[in-house]
Amino acid sequence: MMQGYPAYKDSGFGWLGEIPSHWKTQRVKYLFREIDERSKEGEETLLSVSQYTGVTVRSSHNNSRESESLEGYKVCHPDDFVSNIMLAWMGAFGVTSHHGIVSPAYCVYRLKGDNNPKYFDYLFHTPRYLAEFARNSTGIISSRWRLYTDDFFRIFSLLPPREEQDAIVAFLEEQTAVINQFLTNKRRLIELLEEQKQVVINTAVTQGLDTAVPRKPSGIDWLGDIPAHWRKSRIKFISEILRGKFSHRPRNDPAFYDGEYPFIQTGNVSGARKYITEYQQTLNEKGFNVSKMFPKGTLVMTIAANIGDMAILDFDACFPDSIVGFVPHEGIYLDFLYYLLRSMKQEFLKTAPVNTQMNLNIERVGSFAVFVPPHSEQMQITEYIEAKVEEINAAIERTQREIELIEEYRTTLIAHAVTGKIDVRAQ
Repeated sequence: MMQGYPAYKDSGFGWLGEIPSHWKTQRVKYLFREIDERSKEGEETLLSVSQYTGVTVRSSHNNSRESESLEGYKVCHPDDFVSNIMLAWMGAFGVTSHHGIVSPAYCVYRLKGDNNPKYFDYLFHTPRYLAEFARNSTGIISSRWRLYTDDFFRIFSLLPPREEQDAIVAFLEEQTAVINQFLTNKRRLIELLEEQKQVVINTAVTQGLDTAVPRKPSGIDWLGDIPAHWRKSRIKFISEILRGKFSHRPRNDPAFYDGEYPFIQTGNVSGARKYITEYQQTLNEKGFNVSKMFPKGTLVMTIAANIGDMAILDFDACFPDSIVGFVPHEGIYLDFLYYLLRSMKQEFLKTAPVNTQMNLNIERVGSFAVFVPPHSEQMQITEYIEAKVEEINAAIERTQREIELIEEYRTTLIAHAVTGKIDVRAQ
């Protein structure tokens, strides 16, 4: 277990607490100066600033910026500190390793004296400093908070000796590299588990559970041979397909919302594991009159934006025409239909027309050929899938919890190192 420093003193600030006795505190304005160098041609590398990735090269100019001149954008150099003042309280700032340009709405700062910029990058991203950034930001509501230069400069920063700044940065670079690799591996494991889950579903609903039964060609390239006793049909013949409705434009008109009727959109479907159990939006009478209600138990699928995402309504709800509903015919088990259509997502995507926004329509969805086992076999297949999926989901949840714990550990380790709670000089 790592030890603290031999002696501490009161920092003079309740939110900072005690600090190593030889460390100083100093207002940011004595550590940084603002730089307002402007690009004359706008041809430097365009950078973006995010609370997730810090300062990075923008992967490509957005279409809306292709014809826009970047002349007058702010120039920054390696080791400059760049802040998106609109989101600084959320951590949207960082030290750049690039020479480039950033939005004129951002602020660029440069360290004075002999200090390590990376130390302050770590320090300012700690929860205590983010809270202080929020406290010093101005604006009526959080979505309009801004951390202007004068407010940033008033904040007190910790200031260890330069050699300790370097030691802290070296320690954290080494430790976070190990932690980040662990997180990468765990996230990759979740991806593999999700792929395994889909293989279980696809195999069961297209091949059945008994590998010994006679087979016949399906006549569909991606499907191959299927059990000989399964009957061929089309989606429109095994289920009623219902188009969602919200005829008013613009769809986000607030005059139609905040009533008693649950309203789901594509994000609710994409975010559901299987059942949609909650909603964030409701329609009032005016909104309900331009939409329609679908009953609990309706299988819903997105046909725009995230095409082919599936879920089952756990309550009566309205939804727009970017979603279609399926009500299975007699002899079709709802849960089997859910897994069958889920297995077809890639085929839905292949047939979606490529334009400004990929989308499907009811006619195209309904025309897809499917092979359907007897009802009793549908139930057996569903029971098998759900048992396997439950096992895989449990493994995913354990892995996600491991990720959460190591992320908490990383946050704590960084905070303890940069605020002097642990002494890393001998590491």
